[in-house]
Amino acid sequence: MDRAHRKKQVNKMVKENKEIDKLKRQIFQLKALITIFFDLFQTTDLDLLFNKIIKYAAQIVECDGASLLLLDKEKRELYFKDSLGKKSQEIKKYRVRVGQGITGWVAEKGEVLIVNNVNRDSKWDKDFDKAIKFQTKSIICIPLKLEKEILGVIELINKKDRTYFDKNDEEILIYFADQAVIALNKSLLNTSSESE
Repeated sequence: MDRAHRKKQVNKMVKENKEIDKLKRQIFQLKALITIFFDLFQTTDLDLLFNKIIKYAAQIVECDGASLLLLDKEKRELYFKDSLGKKSQEIKKYRVRVGQGITGWVAEKGEVLIVNNVNRDSKWDKDFDKAIKFQTKSIICIPLKLEKEILGVIELINKKDRTYFDKNDEEILIYFADQAVIALNKSLLNTSSESE
C-alpha cells in the first residue's frame, strides 16, 4: 500500500468520523427536544417558563450565554426578560431598539441570523459588549413569532467548543422557538383565564 493511498484512506475515515459525530449530536438534540417540550408544556408560571426557554436553548446548541428579549410594541424596543451567562444580570438593564444591532435586526425582519464573527458584521453594535465588559464572538438570533407577529428574540452567544453556529443549530432552534412560543401562548392563556 503506497503512501498516497493510505493518506486517502485516513482522510476518508476522518470525514466519516466527523459525519458520525454530527449525527450523534443531532440525535442528542432531538432526544433533548422531546424532554424539553414536555417540560415547557407542563410549566404554567411565566417567569419560570422564560427561564427554562433560555436555559434549554443554550443547552441545545451548547453556548456560553443566552438571552430572551421581548418586544415592547409601543416603544419599538426589546427588553431583556431573562438571560444566563457571565453578564446576565448586567445586561438586563439595557434595551435594544427594533432595527438596532443584530438582535434588533432580527426583530425587525423576523428572520434568523447567524453571525460567526461579529466584528466583521456591519449590524453588530459593540456598545453593549463595551458597557458590560464582555466579548461576543459569535451569535445566533431567532425571532419568537406567533403566526406573523414578532413577540421577541432569543439570542445565543459564543459556542462552548469554540466552533461556529451552523445550519443544524439554526434548524433545531427554529423548531425549538416555535414550540417555545406555543408554550408561552398556552401559559398566557391560562394566566388570563385564571384572572377572570
